[in-house]
Amino acid sequence: MKQVKQIRPSWLGLMAMLLWVSGCKTCGFHLPPPQPVPDKETPADAGTVSSPADEPLPTTECGDGDGKCKMPWPPPAVPASFAACPTGSCGPGSQNGRGIYVSNTEVRSYCFRDEHAASPSFPYSFCPESFINTANGVRLQVRDWTAPNYVRDAPVSAWLEPTPGTRQPVNLKSIRSDQSRLVITYETSGQVREVSGAGLEQVRLQFSLSVIDDAYVYEMKLNAAPGSGGPEEIQRYLLSYRYKLGSIQSAWMTHCEDPAAGNRISFLGGKKVDGLTAQVTDEPGVTTLSCETGAISTCLAWGYTPWNTRTGDPRWSDYLFRSCLHAKRAAYFVQFGNFNSYTKSGTHIFKRDPFGINAERMDHLEAIWSPRGAECLNLANVRREERREELAGLKRDTGLRDCTEPRWGQNGFGQLATSPESIP
Repeated sequence: MKQVKQIRPSWLGLMAMLLWVSGCKTCGFHLPPPQPVPDKETPADAGTVSSPADEPLPTTECGDGDGKCKMPWPPPAVPASFAACPTGSCGPGSQNGRGIYVSNTEVRSYCFRDEHAASPSFPYSFCPESFINTANGVRLQVRDWTAPNYVRDAPVSAWLEPTPGTRQPVNLKSIRSDQSRLVITYETSGQVREVSGAGLEQVRLQFSLSVIDDAYVYEMKLNAAPGSGGPEEIQRYLLSYRYKLGSIQSAWMTHCEDPAAGNRISFLGGKKVDGLTAQVTDEPGVTTLSCETGAISTCLAWGYTPWNTRTGDPRWSDYLFRSCLHAKRAAYFVQFGNFNSYTKSGTHIFKRDPFGINAERMDHLEAIWSPRGAECLNLANVRREERREELAGLKRDTGLRDCTEPRWGQNGFGQLATSPESIP
Protein backbone atom coordinates (compact mmCIF):
# COMPACT_ATOMS: atom_id res chain seq x y z
CA MET A 1 0.00 0.00 0.00
CA LYS A 2 1.29 3.40 -0.98
CA GLN A 3 2.19 5.57 1.97
CA VAL A 4 0.67 9.06 2.11
CA LYS A 5 3.32 11.64 2.73
CA GLN A 6 2.48 14.03 5.58
CA ILE A 7 2.66 17.79 5.06
CA ARG A 8 4.82 19.38 7.69
CA PRO A 9 3.22 22.10 9.87
CA SER A 10 5.93 24.59 8.85
CA TRP A 11 4.82 24.30 5.21
CA LEU A 12 1.21 24.90 6.23
CA GLY A 13 2.25 28.06 8.04
CA LEU A 14 4.23 29.32 5.07
CA MET A 15 1.32 28.70 2.69
CA ALA A 16 -1.10 30.52 5.01
CA MET A 17 1.25 33.51 5.21
CA LEU A 18 1.57 33.67 1.39
CA LEU A 19 -2.21 33.60 0.99
CA TRP A 20 -2.61 36.32 3.59
CA VAL A 21 -0.04 38.61 1.93
CA SER A 22 -1.49 38.14 -1.56
CA GLY A 23 -5.12 38.53 -0.57
CA CYS A 24 -5.09 41.36 1.97
CA LYS A 25 -3.83 44.36 0.08
CA THR A 26 -7.02 46.21 0.96
CA CYS A 27 -7.55 44.79 4.44
CA GLY A 28 -8.58 47.52 6.88
CA PHE A 29 -9.88 49.80 4.15
CA HIS A 30 -13.15 48.11 3.18
CA LEU A 31 -15.96 46.33 4.94
CA PRO A 32 -15.71 42.53 4.92
CA PRO A 33 -17.98 40.74 2.46
CA PRO A 34 -21.51 40.79 3.88
CA GLN A 35 -22.78 37.60 5.46
CA PRO A 36 -26.28 36.30 4.63
CA VAL A 37 -28.88 37.59 7.07
CA PRO A 38 -32.36 36.03 7.45
CA ASP A 39 -34.81 38.36 5.73
CA LYS A 40 -37.59 38.88 8.25
CA GLU A 41 -39.48 41.47 6.23
CA THR A 42 -38.66 41.75 2.56
CA PRO A 43 -39.15 45.32 1.29
CA ALA A 44 -42.02 45.70 -1.13
CA ASP A 45 -39.69 46.95 -3.86
CA ALA A 46 -36.76 44.63 -3.18
CA GLY A 47 -37.39 41.99 -5.83
CA THR A 48 -34.53 40.37 -7.69
CA VAL A 49 -32.86 42.90 -9.97
CA SER A 50 -31.17 41.61 -13.09
CA SER A 51 -29.04 43.90 -15.22
CA PRO A 52 -26.27 43.44 -17.76
CA ALA A 53 -22.80 43.24 -16.25
CA ASP A 54 -21.67 46.29 -18.20
CA GLU A 55 -24.64 48.46 -17.24
CA PRO A 56 -23.51 51.75 -15.65
CA LEU A 57 -24.08 51.83 -11.88
CA PRO A 58 -24.98 48.12 -11.60
CA THR A 59 -27.44 46.98 -8.95
CA THR A 60 -26.35 43.38 -8.44
CA GLU A 61 -22.76 43.62 -7.23
CA CYS A 62 -23.44 43.95 -3.51
CA GLY A 63 -25.32 42.17 -0.79
CA ASP A 64 -24.94 38.61 -2.12
CA GLY A 65 -21.86 37.61 -0.16
CA ASP A 66 -19.51 37.45 -3.14
CA GLY A 67 -17.32 40.34 -2.01
CA LYS A 68 -17.75 42.41 -5.17
CA CYS A 69 -18.85 45.53 -3.35
CA LYS A 70 -15.89 47.55 -2.12
CA MET A 71 -17.58 50.07 0.11
CA PRO A 72 -15.10 52.22 2.03
CA TRP A 73 -15.69 52.10 5.78
CA PRO A 74 -15.80 54.27 7.65
CA PRO A 75 -16.05 57.38 5.46
CA PRO A 76 -13.89 60.34 6.47
CA ALA A 77 -15.31 62.57 9.16
CA VAL A 78 -17.49 65.43 8.02
CA PRO A 79 -17.89 68.85 9.62
CA ALA A 80 -20.50 68.87 12.36
CA SER A 81 -21.17 72.60 12.46
CA PHE A 82 -21.48 75.62 10.22
CA ALA A 83 -18.27 77.03 11.62
CA ALA A 84 -16.34 74.91 9.12
CA CYS A 85 -18.08 76.45 6.11
CA PRO A 86 -15.44 77.80 3.67
CA THR A 87 -17.87 79.30 1.17
CA GLY A 88 -19.53 82.06 3.16
CA SER A 89 -22.85 81.95 4.98
CA CYS A 90 -23.94 78.32 5.26
CA GLY A 91 -26.39 78.67 8.14
CA PRO A 92 -30.09 78.08 7.51
CA GLY A 93 -31.29 81.15 9.40
CA SER A 94 -34.70 80.46 10.90
CA GLN A 95 -35.30 77.51 8.59
CA ASN A 96 -34.52 74.86 11.18
CA GLY A 97 -35.68 71.46 10.07
CA ARG A 98 -35.54 72.58 6.44
CA GLY A 99 -35.93 69.41 4.40
CA ILE A 100 -34.83 67.20 7.30
CA TYR A 101 -38.03 66.92 9.31
CA VAL A 102 -40.48 68.43 6.83
CA SER A 103 -40.47 69.54 3.21
CA ASN A 104 -38.63 72.73 2.32
CA THR A 105 -41.82 74.66 1.58
CA GLU A 106 -43.74 73.90 4.77
CA VAL A 107 -41.05 74.27 7.39
CA ARG A 108 -43.15 75.78 10.15
CA SER A 109 -45.81 73.07 9.92
CA TYR A 110 -43.32 70.93 11.78
CA CYS A 111 -43.46 73.24 14.79
CA PHE A 112 -45.95 73.56 17.62
CA ARG A 113 -47.32 77.00 16.79
CA ASP A 114 -48.66 79.71 19.05
CA GLU A 115 -51.84 81.10 17.52
CA HIS A 116 -52.11 83.73 20.27
CA ALA A 117 -48.65 85.29 20.00
CA ALA A 118 -48.42 88.79 21.39
CA SER A 119 -46.42 89.82 18.33
CA PRO A 120 -47.12 88.13 14.96
CA SER A 121 -43.56 88.99 13.90
CA PHE A 122 -42.16 87.06 16.88
CA PRO A 123 -44.22 83.89 17.19
CA TYR A 124 -43.30 81.34 19.79
CA SER A 125 -42.92 78.04 17.96
CA PHE A 126 -41.18 74.90 19.13
CA CYS A 127 -40.13 72.16 16.73
CA PRO A 128 -40.04 68.65 18.27
CA GLU A 129 -37.16 66.43 17.19
CA SER A 130 -36.91 63.47 19.54
CA PHE A 131 -38.06 61.72 22.70
CA ILE A 132 -35.20 60.85 25.05
CA ASN A 133 -35.44 58.15 27.71
CA THR A 134 -33.36 58.95 30.77
CA ALA A 135 -32.92 57.45 34.22
CA ASN A 136 -35.20 60.21 35.52
CA GLY A 137 -37.97 59.83 32.97
CA VAL A 138 -38.83 60.78 29.39
CA ARG A 139 -37.89 64.13 27.90
CA LEU A 140 -38.85 65.78 24.63
CA GLN A 141 -36.19 67.71 22.72
CA VAL A 142 -37.46 70.74 20.81
CA ARG A 143 -35.75 73.37 18.70
CA ASP A 144 -36.73 77.03 18.97
CA TRP A 145 -38.11 78.37 15.68
CA THR A 146 -36.93 81.91 16.36
CA ALA A 147 -33.44 80.80 17.48
CA PRO A 148 -32.64 77.58 15.61
CA ASN A 149 -29.30 77.03 17.35
CA TYR A 150 -31.15 76.87 20.66
CA VAL A 151 -32.30 73.35 21.62
CA ARG A 152 -34.06 72.61 24.87
CA ASP A 153 -35.67 69.54 26.36
CA ALA A 154 -38.62 69.26 28.71
CA PRO A 155 -39.86 66.44 30.94
CA VAL A 156 -42.86 64.56 29.58
CA SER A 157 -45.71 63.27 31.74
CA ALA A 158 -48.68 61.12 30.77
CA TRP A 159 -52.18 60.03 31.68
CA LEU A 160 -54.87 57.83 30.18
CA GLU A 161 -58.17 59.15 28.86
CA PRO A 162 -60.35 56.07 28.35
CA THR A 163 -63.41 58.28 27.80
CA PRO A 164 -63.59 62.01 27.06
CA GLY A 165 -63.14 64.08 30.18
CA THR A 166 -61.76 61.26 32.36
CA ARG A 167 -58.15 61.26 33.45
CA GLN A 168 -56.26 58.27 34.86
CA PRO A 169 -52.75 59.25 36.04
CA VAL A 170 -49.89 56.94 35.07
CA ASN A 171 -46.14 56.94 35.54
CA LEU A 172 -44.55 57.28 32.09
CA LYS A 173 -41.58 54.88 31.84
CA SER A 174 -40.40 55.18 28.24
CA ILE A 175 -41.24 56.12 24.66
CA ARG A 176 -39.38 54.06 22.11
CA SER A 177 -39.62 52.92 18.52
CA ASP A 178 -38.96 49.31 17.54
CA GLN A 179 -37.72 50.12 14.06
CA SER A 180 -40.67 52.39 13.11
CA ARG A 181 -43.31 51.00 15.53
CA LEU A 182 -43.96 53.36 18.44
CA VAL A 183 -44.26 51.78 21.88
CA ILE A 184 -45.21 53.68 25.04
CA THR A 185 -44.53 52.05 28.41
CA TYR A 186 -46.19 53.26 31.60
CA GLU A 187 -46.88 52.03 35.11
CA THR A 188 -50.28 52.09 36.75
CA SER A 189 -51.48 50.41 39.97
CA GLY A 190 -48.10 48.73 40.32
CA GLN A 191 -48.26 47.14 36.88
CA VAL A 192 -46.07 48.04 33.89
CA ARG A 193 -47.89 48.08 30.56
CA GLU A 194 -46.88 48.64 26.96
CA VAL A 195 -49.17 50.06 24.29
CA SER A 196 -48.77 50.50 20.55
CA GLY A 197 -51.03 50.81 17.51
CA ALA A 198 -54.66 51.39 18.53
CA GLY A 199 -53.65 51.33 22.21
CA LEU A 200 -52.00 54.73 21.80
CA GLU A 201 -55.35 56.47 21.39
CA GLN A 202 -56.03 56.58 25.15
CA VAL A 203 -52.61 58.02 26.03
CA ARG A 204 -52.13 61.74 26.53
CA LEU A 205 -48.64 63.27 26.78
CA GLN A 206 -47.81 66.65 28.31
CA PHE A 207 -44.81 68.94 28.59
CA SER A 208 -44.31 72.61 29.41
CA LEU A 209 -41.93 75.32 28.27
CA SER A 210 -41.24 78.74 29.73
CA VAL A 211 -40.58 81.74 27.48
CA ILE A 212 -39.75 84.99 29.25
CA ASP A 213 -42.82 85.45 31.49
CA ASP A 214 -45.02 82.96 29.67
CA ALA A 215 -45.51 79.29 30.49
CA TYR A 216 -46.85 77.06 27.73
CA VAL A 217 -48.37 73.71 28.66
CA TYR A 218 -48.63 71.40 25.64
CA GLU A 219 -50.82 68.31 25.38
CA MET A 220 -50.33 65.67 22.67
CA LYS A 221 -52.33 62.68 21.43
CA LEU A 222 -51.38 60.01 18.91
CA ASN A 223 -53.23 57.70 16.55
CA ALA A 224 -51.99 55.02 14.20
CA ALA A 225 -52.52 56.37 10.68
CA PRO A 226 -54.28 54.52 7.91
CA GLY A 227 -52.05 53.57 5.03
CA SER A 228 -49.18 52.26 7.12
CA GLY A 229 -46.99 49.79 5.32
CA GLY A 230 -44.60 50.15 2.41
CA PRO A 231 -40.98 49.04 2.44
CA GLU A 232 -40.28 46.96 5.54
CA GLU A 233 -43.70 47.94 6.92
CA ILE A 234 -43.01 51.54 7.87
CA GLN A 235 -45.54 52.57 10.50
CA ARG A 236 -47.12 56.01 10.31
CA TYR A 237 -49.06 58.06 12.84
CA LEU A 238 -51.17 61.18 13.33
CA LEU A 239 -50.14 63.64 16.03
CA SER A 240 -52.37 66.39 17.38
CA TYR A 241 -51.49 69.00 19.98
CA ARG A 242 -52.97 71.92 21.87
CA TYR A 243 -51.56 74.31 24.42
CA LYS A 244 -52.65 76.28 27.42
CA LEU A 245 -51.24 79.75 28.02
CA GLY A 246 -52.57 81.32 31.20
CA SER A 247 -56.34 81.28 30.84
CA ILE A 248 -56.15 80.65 27.07
CA GLN A 249 -56.82 77.14 25.84
CA SER A 250 -56.14 76.56 22.16
CA ALA A 251 -58.06 74.20 19.92
CA TRP A 252 -56.52 70.92 18.83
CA MET A 253 -54.11 71.43 15.94
CA THR A 254 -52.54 69.00 13.49
CA HIS A 255 -48.83 68.43 13.61
CA CYS A 256 -47.14 68.06 10.19
CA GLU A 257 -50.18 69.69 8.62
CA ASP A 258 -49.98 68.71 4.97
CA PRO A 259 -53.19 67.19 3.58
CA ALA A 260 -51.42 66.04 0.40
CA ALA A 261 -49.16 63.82 2.54
CA GLY A 262 -51.94 62.77 4.90
CA ASN A 263 -50.61 64.80 7.86
CA ARG A 264 -48.60 61.73 8.83
CA ILE A 265 -45.45 61.28 10.87
CA SER A 266 -42.99 58.42 11.36
CA PHE A 267 -40.73 57.41 14.23
CA LEU A 268 -37.16 56.13 14.11
CA GLY A 269 -35.63 54.42 17.12
CA GLY A 270 -32.01 54.57 18.21
CA LYS A 271 -31.00 57.46 15.94
CA LYS A 272 -30.68 61.16 16.69
CA VAL A 273 -30.77 63.44 13.64
CA ASP A 274 -29.56 67.01 13.98
CA GLY A 275 -32.24 69.47 12.87
CA LEU A 276 -29.76 71.81 11.19
CA THR A 277 -27.16 69.51 9.64
CA ALA A 278 -28.90 66.11 9.28
CA GLN A 279 -25.90 64.55 11.02
CA VAL A 280 -26.86 61.19 12.58
CA THR A 281 -25.66 59.78 15.89
CA ASP A 282 -26.51 56.38 17.36
CA GLU A 283 -28.28 56.84 20.69
CA PRO A 284 -30.24 53.82 21.95
CA GLY A 285 -32.47 55.88 24.27
CA VAL A 286 -33.61 58.30 21.55
CA THR A 287 -36.64 58.12 19.28
CA THR A 288 -36.74 60.65 16.44
CA LEU A 289 -40.01 61.84 14.91
CA SER A 290 -40.37 63.20 11.38
CA CYS A 291 -43.10 64.48 9.07
CA GLU A 292 -43.99 62.38 6.03
CA THR A 293 -42.47 64.97 3.69
CA GLY A 294 -39.14 65.27 5.51
CA ALA A 295 -35.95 63.48 4.53
CA ILE A 296 -36.07 61.13 7.54
CA SER A 297 -39.51 59.67 6.75
CA THR A 298 -38.92 59.80 3.00
CA CYS A 299 -35.72 57.78 3.20
CA LEU A 300 -37.46 55.15 5.32
CA ALA A 301 -40.24 54.96 2.73
CA TRP A 302 -37.68 54.66 -0.09
CA GLY A 303 -36.36 51.51 1.59
CA TYR A 304 -33.21 53.04 3.09
CA THR A 305 -33.97 51.92 6.61
CA PRO A 306 -31.06 51.34 9.00
CA TRP A 307 -32.39 47.80 9.50
CA ASN A 308 -32.80 46.81 5.83
CA THR A 309 -31.46 43.25 5.52
CA ARG A 310 -30.95 43.39 1.76
CA THR A 311 -27.46 44.86 2.17
CA GLY A 312 -26.30 41.86 4.20
CA ASP A 313 -24.68 44.08 6.83
CA PRO A 314 -26.42 46.62 9.13
CA ARG A 315 -23.49 49.03 8.75
CA TRP A 316 -24.14 49.26 5.05
CA SER A 317 -27.86 49.87 5.66
CA ASP A 318 -26.96 52.66 8.06
CA TYR A 319 -24.52 54.06 5.49
CA LEU A 320 -27.29 54.28 2.87
CA PHE A 321 -29.72 55.90 5.33
CA ARG A 322 -27.23 58.64 6.18
CA SER A 323 -26.43 59.14 2.49
CA CYS A 324 -30.13 59.36 1.65
CA LEU A 325 -30.77 62.20 4.12
CA HIS A 326 -28.45 64.42 2.07
CA ALA A 327 -29.60 63.07 -1.29
CA LYS A 328 -33.27 63.78 -0.59
CA ARG A 329 -32.43 67.35 0.42
CA ALA A 330 -29.86 67.90 -2.37
CA ALA A 331 -27.37 68.94 0.32
CA TYR A 332 -24.46 68.70 -2.11
CA PHE A 333 -21.65 70.30 -0.10
CA VAL A 334 -21.92 68.68 3.34
CA GLN A 335 -18.29 67.51 3.37
CA PHE A 336 -17.27 71.16 2.96
CA GLY A 337 -19.32 72.41 5.92
CA ASN A 338 -22.29 73.61 3.85
CA PHE A 339 -25.44 71.80 5.01
CA ASN A 340 -27.91 73.83 2.95
CA SER A 341 -30.62 72.14 0.92
CA TYR A 342 -30.87 72.79 -2.83
CA THR A 343 -33.83 70.60 -3.64
CA LYS A 344 -37.11 71.70 -5.16
CA SER A 345 -40.31 70.40 -3.62
CA GLY A 346 -42.33 68.26 -5.95
CA THR A 347 -39.33 66.98 -7.93
CA HIS A 348 -39.65 63.29 -8.77
CA ILE A 349 -36.31 61.67 -7.96
CA PHE A 350 -35.08 58.34 -9.32
CA LYS A 351 -32.79 56.37 -7.01
CA ARG A 352 -30.21 53.65 -7.61
CA ASP A 353 -27.84 51.78 -5.30
CA PRO A 354 -25.48 48.82 -5.69
CA PHE A 355 -27.68 46.59 -3.48
CA GLY A 356 -30.76 46.82 -5.69
CA ILE A 357 -32.99 48.35 -3.01
CA ASN A 358 -33.78 50.83 -5.78
CA ALA A 359 -32.79 50.27 -9.40
CA GLU A 360 -34.52 53.15 -11.16
CA ARG A 361 -33.47 54.89 -14.36
CA MET A 362 -30.56 57.29 -14.43
CA ASP A 363 -31.38 59.39 -17.50
CA HIS A 364 -30.11 62.59 -15.84
CA LEU A 365 -27.46 61.48 -13.32
CA GLU A 366 -27.39 64.30 -10.80
CA ALA A 367 -25.03 63.13 -8.06
CA ILE A 368 -23.63 60.11 -6.27
CA TRP A 369 -23.99 60.32 -2.50
CA SER A 370 -22.35 59.20 0.71
CA PRO A 371 -22.77 60.30 4.36
CA ARG A 372 -20.48 63.21 3.33
CA GLY A 373 -23.06 64.58 0.89
CA ALA A 374 -22.40 64.50 -2.84
CA GLU A 375 -19.18 62.78 -3.90
CA CYS A 376 -19.61 64.13 -7.43
CA LEU A 377 -22.12 66.46 -9.07
CA ASN A 378 -23.33 67.14 -12.61
CA LEU A 379 -24.46 70.77 -12.72
CA ALA A 380 -26.57 70.23 -15.84
CA ASN A 381 -28.88 67.93 -13.87
CA VAL A 382 -29.43 69.84 -10.61
CA ARG A 383 -33.02 70.30 -9.46
CA ARG A 384 -33.14 74.11 -9.42
CA GLU A 385 -32.29 75.93 -12.61
CA GLU A 386 -32.48 79.35 -10.95
CA ARG A 387 -29.64 78.38 -8.57
CA ARG A 388 -27.38 76.69 -11.13
CA GLU A 389 -25.03 79.66 -11.33
CA GLU A 390 -24.73 79.79 -7.53
CA LEU A 391 -24.10 76.04 -7.43
CA ALA A 392 -21.45 76.37 -10.14
CA GLY A 393 -19.58 78.86 -7.95
CA LEU A 394 -19.79 76.58 -4.90
CA LYS A 395 -18.66 73.60 -6.96
CA ARG A 396 -15.68 75.56 -8.26
CA ASP A 397 -14.74 76.84 -4.80
CA THR A 398 -14.97 73.44 -3.15
CA GLY A 399 -13.43 71.40 -5.96
CA LEU A 400 -16.32 68.92 -6.05
CA ARG A 401 -15.79 66.87 -9.21
CA ASP A 402 -18.14 65.88 -12.04
CA CYS A 403 -19.73 62.44 -12.13
CA THR A 404 -17.81 61.48 -15.25
CA GLU A 405 -17.51 57.75 -14.57
CA PRO A 406 -20.86 56.00 -13.94
CA ARG A 407 -19.35 53.21 -11.84
CA TRP A 408 -19.57 52.85 -8.07
CA GLY A 409 -15.90 52.09 -7.59
CA GLN A 410 -14.82 55.23 -9.43
CA ASN A 411 -16.85 57.65 -7.32
CA GLY A 412 -15.09 57.65 -3.98
CA PHE A 413 -17.44 56.88 -1.14
CA GLY A 414 -20.70 57.25 -3.10
CA GLN A 415 -23.14 54.33 -2.92
CA LEU A 416 -26.43 56.05 -3.81
CA ALA A 417 -27.21 57.80 -7.10
CA THR A 418 -30.02 60.23 -7.90
CA SER A 419 -31.52 61.44 -11.13
CA PRO A 420 -34.40 63.89 -11.55
CA GLU A 421 -37.14 62.51 -13.74
CA SER A 422 -36.74 65.63 -15.85
CA ILE A 423 -34.39 68.59 -15.61
CA PRO A 424 -35.47 72.27 -15.48
